[in-house]
Amino acid sequence: MAGQLRYPGKVVIVTGGTFGIGLGIVREFVRQGAKVVFCSKPSEAEAGQTIQRELQDSGCPGDACFQVCDVSKECDIQNHVSLLCSSPCMRFHLTSPSTVNF
Repeated sequence: MAGQLRYPGKVVIVTGGTFGIGLGIVREFVRQGAKVVFCSKPSEAEAGQTIQRELQDSGCPGDACFQVCDVSKECDIQNHVSLLCSSPCMRFHLTSPSTVNF
């Protein structure tokens, strides 16, 4: 299986994707050919946009799209998911390494 992409053309949602485990997940899925829609809270918007540009310029086979999303707010989650649903590929994987205290 060496040399083959694990997730070519798959769409993946990652919450908390601007640092730590979430960022590692975003990077690996993009390296493996996935289209990654990742988000983080508004205070991390600049970091998210920088990561998106870096991944898009990296030459990796996948793609990354950052969106601000506070996962403690239902309307933010709905907007985030609608971005995914506008994608031509509806099969997706969801991962959420971030935690929210309500």
